[in-house]
Amino acid sequence: MGKADLRKFFKENDKPSVEALLLYVYEASKEAKTCIDFYLKPNEEEAYEKAVKKLEKVLNSSISVRECKKIIRDFEKLGASPEWVAKLHVGYVRVLTELIVAWGRDDEAFVNSVVIAYETMRDYIAVHGLEELYGKKVEAIEKYMAKNWIGFNELM
Repeated sequence: MGKADLRKFFKENDKPSVEALLLYVYEASKEAKTCIDFYLKPNEEEAYEKAVKKLEKVLNSSISVRECKKIIRDFEKLGASPEWVAKLHVGYVRVLTELIVAWGRDDEAFVNSVVIAYETMRDYIAVHGLEELYGKKVEAIEKYMAKNWIGFNELM
C-alpha cells in the first residue's frame, strides 16, 4: 500500500473510519505513536532528550553504530528543526570520539564508522548553514581528536 492508496482511503471513507484507522495505528506502533504525538504537540527539546537517552543506552551497551544512525534518522524524520538535528549529530560524534580515546577502540570498522559520523555531522551543519552555531563545537571535537588520536588528521 502506498500513499496514493492511503489518500484514496481518506477520500472514500467517512471521518469515523479515518479516526478508527488512526487510533489503530497509534496503538499498534510505537513509532507511529511518537510521530503522531510530535505532530500534534511538537516539542523538539523533549524529543531531543528522548533521542539522547536512546543514544546513551545504545552507546553504553552494544555501541551499535547502525542503531545510533537510526535514532538520529528517526529524530530527523519527526520534523525536528535542523538546529536540533545538528545538536544530536554533534553530541553523538563527541561521544564516539571520546570512546575511541577512552577505550582505545581503534579497530578499522569502528574507526570508519566514526569518520563517517564525523563527515555526516560536518556536511549536515554545512548544508543547513549552521557553522556559526556549531562551528566551535566541531572545532573542539577536531582539537580533541588531533591531540588524543594518532592518525586523526590523516583520516579527516
